[in-house]
Amino acid sequence: TTNVAELTGSGELRHSATKIKPDQSQKIELHGTVNLAKVAQSLRKTLAFHDDFTIQSGTLVFEAQGFAAAADDTAANMAVSINASQKGSWQIGTRIDGLEAIQSGQPLKVDSNLRVDAFGSFLDGMPDLSRGRLTADFGTVDCLPDGTGWKISGLVQPASLRQTLRQFADVPQPGIRGDLRFETRLAMQNNGIRLSDLELNSADVSARSTSLTIVPSNPVTSMMDGAVHVEGSGAALRTLMMPWLDAAFLAEQSQVVADLSASPHSDIQINVRVTPTGVASLQRGNVLSVSQTQSQGTARPQSLAQPQNQNQFTSGAASVFVIDEAEINLNMAASNSGSQFDIRNGVVKFPGLAAAVTGMVSVPDGTTLLDLTADTTYDLDILSRRLFAADSGIALSGQGRDVFKLKGDLSQLTGAVQQAASKGETAALQGSVARFASERRSS
Repeated sequence: TTNVAELTGSGELRHSATKIKPDQSQKIELHGTVNLAKVAQSLRKTLAFHDDFTIQSGTLVFEAQGFAAAADDTAANMAVSINASQKGSWQIGTRIDGLEAIQSGQPLKVDSNLRVDAFGSFLDGMPDLSRGRLTADFGTVDCLPDGTGWKISGLVQPASLRQTLRQFADVPQPGIRGDLRFETRLAMQNNGIRLSDLELNSADVSARSTSLTIVPSNPVTSMMDGAVHVEGSGAALRTLMMPWLDAAFLAEQSQVVADLSASPHSDIQINVRVTPTGVASLQRGNVLSVSQTQSQGTARPQSLAQPQNQNQFTSGAASVFVIDEAEINLNMAASNSGSQFDIRNGVVKFPGLAAAVTGMVSVPDGTTLLDLTADTTYDLDILSRRLFAADSGIALSGQGRDVFKLKGDLSQLTGAVQQAASKGETAALQGSVARFASERRSS
C-alpha cells in the first residue's frame, strides 16, 4: 500500500513440466486500485496535461486471476480458445470508477462503462494472449492474435464516439448513422498497415477487400496496394475519408459506388459512380443538387462553416460546388519503377460535361505532378443550372468542345481549392504551380 495505490493478492500458482490434473488446479487472485487524482497531480508534466485540465477524483481498478487449469470465463461473457497443450489460464480486467475531471472550467463526461479485458493461457510458463476486448458506451472492439498480426472485429456507434471525443478535440458530426460493424486482419508492414479480409457495414456504407495495404506517408499514387470495393452515401464516405482527404466536394445526399485496384509498380484502376439520392435532385430552399448557396441571413453548411467563435453567417450570395452525380473511369499504367503513370482513355463525366483524359502523373521526390489533357464537350445550359443556385442571377448557355490542359503540383491545386471552399470563394491558381490552357475545337 502507498499513498496512490493499493494491491492485495491471495493464492498460489506453480508452473509444472507435466500437465496438472483438474483436481490439482491452483488459483491466484490480485486486486489493485490507483488514485488517479494523486497520480495526475504528481506526474502532471510527465503526462503532458494541459494547464486547464484537472482530475478531481477517480480510481483505476484492476483485477487479475490465474488458474493452473482452464478458467471458466462465462462470467466475463468472453469465450477463450484454450490450446490443449496449455498448462493454465489467466484473465485481467481494468476499469475506471468515479472519475471526475474539469477542463477549462467545464466538467468532462467520462464513459462509466469503459473497461479493458484480456484472456489467455500459460504456455511454457509464460502468459500467452488469446483475446482482448475494449468495452465502452460507444461499442466494443475485440482483438485476437493471429501469427504476426491481429484479427480485429467490433461494433461502434459513431455518434456516441463523437460525444466522447468532442470533449477533447473538434470532431465533426459523423455522416454514418446507427451501428458500424467491422472485421479484418491487421498487420504492420514496413511503414504501412496491411488489411486482409476486410468487411465493414452500416446502414449508410459498406466496404470489403481481400487484401489492402495502406502507407499514409507515400504519395497518392503509391499510398495503396490492393483492391477495395466501397458503396455508401456521400456523407458516410466523407467521414471515412476524413483522415486522408477533405471530401467536402462530395454531396452528402448522394450515393457512391467505387472500385479501386492498385499495384504501384504495375497499374491503378479507378471506377467511381456517383448518383443523387431521392431528395438530392429536388430543390430545397436555396440548395440545388450540386450547389450550396449562402444568402443573407442563411447559415453556412456545417461542413464549410467557420469556427464557432466566428460569424457563422455571410452577407453575400455564393455557390459552393459539390458533386452528387458523376462517373470516373481511369486506368493508369506504371512506368519508371512506379514513379510515373500514363493515363490512356480516361473518362470523367458530370451533368453537362464529358471529358476524355490522357496524360501523365509522376511522383518525383514524393511530389505528385500532373501533365494532363482533357478533350471536353460541354453544355453550359445544364452546367449553369447545376453550378449556380436559382437566386444567383447567373445563367450561361451554349455548347462546345475544348481541349484543356492541366500541368502542375497536385498538392498545390487541391490546397487552393480547399482553402477557397472553406472561405466560400472561387479558387485561384497562381504562378506556375498549376496552369490551365485551352484549345477550341469545332463540335
